[in-house]
Amino acid sequence: MAEAVVINIAEALLKNLGSLAGKEIGAAWCFKDDLEKLKDTVNTIKGQLADAEQREVQDEEARSLGSRETYSKVDAEVIGREEDREEIVKMLMLDPNDGENISVVSIVGIGGLGKTTLAKLVYNDEKIEKHNFELRLWVCVGDDVFGIKEVIEKFLMSATDEKPKDVGIEQLQRKLCGVIDGKKYLIVLDDVCFR
Repeated sequence: MAEAVVINIAEALLKNLGSLAGKEIGAAWCFKDDLEKLKDTVNTIKGQLADAEQREVQDEEARSLGSRETYSKVDAEVIGREEDREEIVKMLMLDPNDGENISVVSIVGIGGLGKTTLAKLVYNDEKIEKHNFELRLWVCVGDDVFGIKEVIEKFLMSATDEKPKDVGIEQLQRKLCGVIDGKKYLIVLDDVCFR
């Protein structure tokens, strides 16, 4: 990584500046505090680069094993997303007043922001569970889903807890329509990625 080379050069420079001669010069020029701040900044950047590099390795490992599969259960206590969760829950609880029978809420952003965690919090919110959604479907689209047929199959698996038979897209679509027709449902499409 080019960033690692820059950090190594900056570290070497700081070591030289931090030497006894550098400290004497720094004291004489009144930039000792600035030198310490620069050292802290370089160390922070170095830590962030190490974290990013580790995530990159983990992402590469996940890609080599196939796409990750997400699920709706919240694994741990989540702090700091209460307002976002409440805002989305309020939107989902409203009856559409524009004549449509569908509402769409998108949670978008770069990887690692907590989009899936926020979706899990909404999906498992007590108000959502009690809001007469006859079906709640969690579908992880991921990188391994290449077409509408695979998405419909995932919908059906989520709705029926059964793997659909290997049939054509027309039969899958009819089966899905039969499962959701006339019902109020919440569908979470997780890990949707546009490249």
